[in-house]
Amino acid sequence: AGPLRTAVVVEIPSARYGILAATALLCVDLIKELPITLLLRPFGVDTLSVWVWQATSESLWAQAAVPSLVMVAIGMLAVGALLTAIERGAEFVS
Repeated sequence: AGPLRTAVVVEIPSARYGILAATALLCVDLIKELPITLLLRPFGVDTLSVWVWQATSESLWAQAAVPSLVMVAIGMLAVGALLTAIERGAEFVS
């Protein structure tokens, strides 16, 4: 078997929980990354981070609440996926 087949059949399945955990951590980090969003976003495109930042900079706390809760919910889903991956990875190793 060649190196590509070995990677697909052996290495990637062995690393799947690590890959899932890394993806979940990346999701949590990217959802809250405002400076990169402000610098790289296309003109006229607003993300949840931008909405929250604009509303809080104008002291519109009620308007910032819903997007903030959505960001928290997305983060909780990613952390839940991370915890599940850690548990399954621990079962996989033991």
